[in-house]
Amino acid sequence: MRSTLWSLVALAAFALPATAQDVVRVGDAEIRFGGRLHIQYEQGSALDAEPGRVFARRARLKAEVRWGDAFEARLQPDFAGGEPELEDAWVALRPWPALRVSMGQFNRTLEVFELASSNDLPIIERDARVGGGPSCAGIDGVCSLSNLLGELDFVGRDQGLRVEWDLGDGLVVSSTLTNGPGANRADENRAKSLSVRTEFSPRDGLAVGVFYGLHDYLVDAESSDPDTRYAEAIGVDVVAGTWRDGPRFQGGFAWGDNWRAGEDARFRGVHLLGSWYLPLRGEGVFAALEPLLRLGWADGEVGAEGPGRGFVVTPGVAAYVQGRNRVALNLDVVDPTVGAVRWSLKLQSYAVF
Repeated sequence: MRSTLWSLVALAAFALPATAQDVVRVGDAEIRFGGRLHIQYEQGSALDAEPGRVFARRARLKAEVRWGDAFEARLQPDFAGGEPELEDAWVALRPWPALRVSMGQFNRTLEVFELASSNDLPIIERDARVGGGPSCAGIDGVCSLSNLLGELDFVGRDQGLRVEWDLGDGLVVSSTLTNGPGANRADENRAKSLSVRTEFSPRDGLAVGVFYGLHDYLVDAESSDPDTRYAEAIGVDVVAGTWRDGPRFQGGFAWGDNWRAGEDARFRGVHLLGSWYLPLRGEGVFAALEPLLRLGWADGEVGAEGPGRGFVVTPGVAAYVQGRNRVALNLDVVDPTVGAVRWSLKLQSYAVF
């Protein structure tokens, strides 16, 4: 896999300057290259948090290939950790324009907050991570809905089959059937995880989604005969507004099984994100400002006593240079049920190409 990823880097490096155009044609294939480089500075308040540091949050190259309108593929590695790691790797077939069937590695089709690209989201970290901060019941990290869904393997990349069907009149149904363990990991059993999402858009700039996730996991995984069980997640979300065009709101609510905290443990949570894209006049460096506010609450172990709940508040602002290229500042503040309030200041630059 490593040699394949480095071959992609070499191809992009030589092909892009040579063509000076958006599309590279190789035989019957049309190839588009792109990528992103997100550099972050983070400083937290916790005594046991890492000192303020600068690091590559994402460093991705992307190649998208099309053979006409019926066949396409994507390959996207990430080099932020020093060693290449595969993010997207899938091939898709369109038997007819309204239906696309994909095989490979991709995002599970569940909650809209997780499906939105990091290039577009105005907040820096979906899960409001705070170094050295309080942990939610059964998982690592703060008690936020995004963190719960991610740590419980209901969202994120996995390997399997994806079906997307546009039924018309603004109604789209999408589903994934995947291995379960997550990206770049072999399956642990013969069971599969299921995600189903139905989204209705009555008009441009408004979408309402309903989703259901079923995740398979092992009990007593180290034993000679581990038991496979299933956890559920159910929720709704809504988006009003569009990217980089005035006010925009998105929110989600979900509940389900916190299988990492115990067989009978449940979770629930909500997150709300509002932002306003404000174009700037004049000949300055910045084309627009986008203030934002995220509010969240989650309970990792419903009905139990202890540090199972938490509030998240994130004020912030982004200054856009051109398109999606910008510099953003966020302050994630976490207020757990038990323990002191913690905060994390994040500054991130977004280079999108």
